[in-house]
Amino acid sequence: MQPLWHTDARSKPMWVRAGFEITGRLFYVLAIA
Repeated sequence: MQPLWHTDARSKPMWVRAGFEITGRLFYVLAIA
């Protein structure tokens, strides 16, 4: 079972990219707080 980030970026569905963006922002906010 491969992790999602090892798949080709072009084959990723929109929700995967959106999820990564939201998770990145969450970690960014938590790192500042």
